Amino acid sequence: MATVKYAEKFQQIIENHVGETATIYTCAARCRGFTGVILYVNNEYARLLIKAGPNPVRGIPGRSEANKKTLRTFDPPVSTIADIPLDKIACFVHNSI
Repeated sequence: MATVKYAEKFQQIIENHVGETATIYTCAARCRGFTGVILYVNNEYARLLIKAGPNPVRGIPGRSEANKKTLRTFDPPVSTIADIPLDKIACFVHNSI
């Protein structure tokens, strides 16, 4: 019973920070941390919008140099979504102000 109340309270804490940048560390191997904007939280997972690293510089094999430059010029920024199960969160880090 206490575990259910704690899980609900933890969900509410994360919900209070929807739209803000936060870091969530998981209980998985190497205690991986994910930093991004919290988009959504439910009773099972938290969804983060994460800005991924830059696009690969190496072009697509078989493309001419002109095509490679065109592709890089119009490449939109890359982002990714991470759905993190609430029961796998080891630590939730957010701004206090």
